[in-house]
Amino acid sequence: MEETLDIQALWRAGTSVSEIARVTGSNRRTVRRLIHQGSASPRAPRLVSSKLDPFRD
Repeated sequence: MEETLDIQALWRAGTSVSEIARVTGSNRRTVRRLIHQGSASPRAPRLVSSKLDPFRD
């Protein structure tokens, strides 16, 4: 979460993706994904049930 905020702040300041990747030590693709993704959201729970669900306690 903190890394995402740092990356977005650098991006808003006009820093290039390559420079952000160099400064943070992240991959350029990761930086690009975090810029476009926005804030990190928690994963949604699985909605698919398992065949074994009736046998679980």
